[in-house]
Amino acid sequence: MDRTPTLTQKFVAELLGTAFLTWIGAGSITAAVYLLNGAKPSLAFSMADLGMIALAFAFAIAAMVYTLGHISGCHINPAVTFSLAVTRRIPWSEAVVYWVAQFIGGILGALVIAFSFGWTTAAQGPGLGATNFGNAISLYGTGGGWAGLIIGLMVAGEIFAFGPITNVALNPARAFGPALITVILGGTYDFTHIIAYFVGPLLGGTLGVLTYDFLRRARVTGTPELGGIEKTAVEGR
Repeated sequence: MDRTPTLTQKFVAELLGTAFLTWIGAGSITAAVYLLNGAKPSLAFSMADLGMIALAFAFAIAAMVYTLGHISGCHINPAVTFSLAVTRRIPWSEAVVYWVAQFIGGILGALVIAFSFGWTTAAQGPGLGATNFGNAISLYGTGGGWAGLIIGLMVAGEIFAFGPITNVALNPARAFGPALITVILGGTYDFTHIIAYFVGPLLGGTLGVLTYDFLRRARVTGTPELGGIEKTAVEGR
């Protein structure tokens, strides 16, 4: 029996994984703001709140890596897929399928947040977790083994460090979904800011993979989704 995942199965896995990441990760932002605004008197956003949001993203990513890693590689991020396609770890035709799944997943995740907190009320009140570096700082004035855990904690660490600057969205699909649904439901969002959340992760992810390949300079084996590449991809340079 051939247990190799089909492209359709990978599509569904990436869609569900990205939706879950957006729902839990971005949803934790909505929940935090909702609770802070509901306090009497309202409370200012603090480092503790940022920490809980960072851990929400960490746990969501770890859960999806262990759940879906063996099916699609659990990219759940267009930037990850782009970097693997650029370095010939996966074919571009498959990357496009992953991208479609991821952006649909990001939108579905945002819809779940909106449904949970009250559609237009959520979009115009606490928000749906859309990242927006324009007001980030003002918030503070007022596979297997350990892979899933380590990846999740790395994301958490980046949120700890850069949350006050850009709110941190290392994932274009996670950034786009909540922003789109926010506007559709009557909220506001400056879509010129979305450029940073697309270009930054795409360039960073690609540079990260290229740097890793340069440092290794050796054949990497394994399935394409989990990072395996052909011998000529590295040694043929």
